[in-house]
Amino acid sequence: MNLERLLERTAELSFIIPLAVASVRKANLPPAFRSVYNFLIVVFIGAVIRRSAAIAFHNNLFSYHFFTAAEVYFLGQAYYRLTPSRTIKTGIRTLQILFIPLALLDATMAGGLLAHINTMANTYSGTMFVALAILNLFNLTESDSENIFENPYFIFNVAILINSTITTAIHTLSYFPQDLPYFNQIMLAFPYINALYVGLLAYVFARFKLAIDPLDALPPWLRFAARRRSVRSVRLPIASIPPTTIQAEV
Repeated sequence: MNLERLLERTAELSFIIPLAVASVRKANLPPAFRSVYNFLIVVFIGAVIRRSAAIAFHNNLFSYHFFTAAEVYFLGQAYYRLTPSRTIKTGIRTLQILFIPLALLDATMAGGLLAHINTMANTYSGTMFVALAILNLFNLTESDSENIFENPYFIFNVAILINSTITTAIHTLSYFPQDLPYFNQIMLAFPYINALYVGLLAYVFARFKLAIDPLDALPPWLRFAARRRSVRSVRLPIASIPPTTIQAEV
């Protein structure tokens, strides 16, 4: 397996990291980030389907259509819940509805469900999320937040902006001859951009409080060992007091 294939396999499984971080905080996630959490579940299921289809049918192009539709719905729902403006909410719903005929066209006459990647639908969704991320970042920077770089909403929008910008650039450039300058460089940089995107999502979820005790999140055998160590660590300082010190205090 060459480096390119290794990076591709790693990218397919990388969404497990933010999914795991979010799963132990699900009860404390705001509604918008619950939509992102549901999106990660769908992405994980889609990765399993993609790998199974590649092995069984040697064709998994339909999974890209599935992923884009999930992205437009779940991430669009996240932005719908993040936005207080009724006008922007109406705009998000309109963009989601307009995506449906475009996705159907891309899966049938324009490209084909099993023949091509859905370039049109990807370009549409990427442009949509670039605009939403910029709009939300502008609103956040206009607020009076002092620690904006630690704000999970700010980090989330940065992650969406980075990922959507690079994917939109790739799909837009695919309409032109692939010998254009920097096209190959952008393609080679995508796995690293994806790793940054996944890392930022994991950091976003890590900003929220755990929904369970950290020891209860461990497997039973580790949980028992950790509790025994914690009990010993509590008793240790009392037992370690020198007898001479106790007599002196008396």
